[in-house]
Amino acid sequence: MSHERFNKGMDELKKKYNESPSNTSSNEIFQAVKEEKQKKKRFRSWPAVAASIAALFIGAVLTGSLFTTEEISQDPGNDSGSRTGDLLEDEQNENTDTPDQTSDDEKEPTANEEGTEDASNKTDEHASDVQHREKTVVRSVYPEGQEDQYTFNLHVSENLRFSTYIEEKMIYVEELTEDGAVETFYPDFAGSGEIFSEETYIQVSQISDHSLDKWEDELLEQSQAEGYEQHELYSPEFEYADRQGLLIKGDLQKYYALIEHEEGIYSIKTQMTVEFADGALPFMMKIFVDELVF
Repeated sequence: MSHERFNKGMDELKKKYNESPSNTSSNEIFQAVKEEKQKKKRFRSWPAVAASIAALFIGAVLTGSLFTTEEISQDPGNDSGSRTGDLLEDEQNENTDTPDQTSDDEKEPTANEEGTEDASNKTDEHASDVQHREKTVVRSVYPEGQEDQYTFNLHVSENLRFSTYIEEKMIYVEELTEDGAVETFYPDFAGSGEIFSEETYIQVSQISDHSLDKWEDELLEQSQAEGYEQHELYSPEFEYADRQGLLIKGDLQKYYALIEHEEGIYSIKTQMTVEFADGALPFMMKIFVDELVF
């Protein structure tokens, strides 16, 4: 192999010698041969360099393609084909199953919450009104035309949310019915602590789902069924009543007063026998009704 390369080199030298001018020196001849070899060497090295560059380029392209493929496969939003139906179903399930994330502060109050808050506010207002009322007052009454003074204590109703003044010896009885609370006050002039007559009383109740006309009609109908007759009032018995009237049954006299308020309609009934009609009791009943504060 070395012998062939030697012969090939000698042939090239001879060729350069024949092509060179006759006045060329031997140094120039050898320099020309050297440059020719370097050119061939550079020419032979270019394919290897080009192949290396191409290999690096192809490797970079393949690597980038691999990373891109992995990112696409990991992104659920770019799935195609049969995955589309799965994604739509998953989104529907999320919309259906996701609980309401609204904070407690942003939620609107429910009807029960609003009703509780309103009732609390009204109770606070009533308590504020009661605080400004005197616990005990003295009033002048005129039984049989003679002036007399009686002491009245402040009464505060928690269930019916009203306050008024009652004669200090009156006996208070509260009854809870299906229609609400009913409060009854009986006179006790002797101070015995016992009810003298159940037919003599002041009674307060409340109803919220009736109009004044309807409740008055029902009251009159019930009273007539019990044997009472309606009589004309020549002058109002109570100062602030929206409706009032007089019913008589034998020796019993019943006055009624209806007062409309935002809480509902209050019904106040006062009943006494004829023997009390000229005494202090009618004045006590009138003070009770006129001093009502809701």
